[in-house]
Amino acid sequence: MSHGRVLIADPVTVKEKIRRIVGEGPDHLQVMTDFDQTLTKHHYTDGKKADSSFRAIQDSVYIPESVKKVTRQLFEKYHPIELDTEISRQEKEKHMIAWWEGNMELFKELGIRKDDFGRIVLESRLLFRYGILDFLSHCHRMNLPLYIVSGGISEIIEATFYAVLHSGESADPDLKDFWHKRVQVLSNSFIYSDSDVGIDYSKPLVHILNKEQIIYDVQADRPFKRNVIIMGDILEDVKMVREHRHEVHLKIGFLNDAVAHAHLKEEFMRTFDIVVEGDGSLEVVNHILKRVMGAPIECDDTLKAVL
Repeated sequence: MSHGRVLIADPVTVKEKIRRIVGEGPDHLQVMTDFDQTLTKHHYTDGKKADSSFRAIQDSVYIPESVKKVTRQLFEKYHPIELDTEISRQEKEKHMIAWWEGNMELFKELGIRKDDFGRIVLESRLLFRYGILDFLSHCHRMNLPLYIVSGGISEIIEATFYAVLHSGESADPDLKDFWHKRVQVLSNSFIYSDSDVGIDYSKPLVHILNKEQIIYDVQADRPFKRNVIIMGDILEDVKMVREHRHEVHLKIGFLNDAVAHAHLKEEFMRTFDIVVEGDGSLEVVNHILKRVMGAPIECDDTLKAVL
């Protein structure tokens, strides 16, 4: 099982951040993470692209071909803008809102029922990264607040976790309890009629550029810890954290397609403390969380240098 290549531009700084996080312990730590292609994979082993939460709906049997055609056109128009590092934040935000609203306006007209999302997930190509259950287990054992902050679809995210937490092989009542009590999914969701049919969507929409506002301003009474681990697969994901509200910010980035996104590698190295290249696993963050718990770990030389 490939865990991806681990890149660290500044081992001294990363080692100090991890030393402080470990030294101050779980009572002062929380995790904020993106979902699509951060907790989930970018590609299957057969080389085909895995689904995002939006794409799981777009490609489902609940979507007529005419709508699929429009959603693909929106993706082809706006996805390059999403990855553009030259465009101004103000201009990019305008495009991201247009993209998200375009999709949600289409979806709300389809009459998707609340209980359809479980079937959409089971029929999709959504795939968690290796190590997801260990990640949840470590967060549970330390009672860490876990915020999953995504521009995707809340119902798909929750149904994906429901599937893995309730499967016969991995079902764990403690993890289910942790999910309900300590995990917050901050994402886009539908508004339902009395008969559980989606008729509208929640506002403001969550997109890659307003995660910080969603976390800190929409529900200002959320508890925050002084140390935070941030995970994402897009450069803007690091901006979900309001740095003056925390003391230590350890940023882990997933550069999934190292060939197609080779031009982003240098910027990823500058932006994230640790970069996992090549659609790798969650073992990097799992090793760090095990250190916080004081558990023994085995890892490669790159991580060993900072752990």
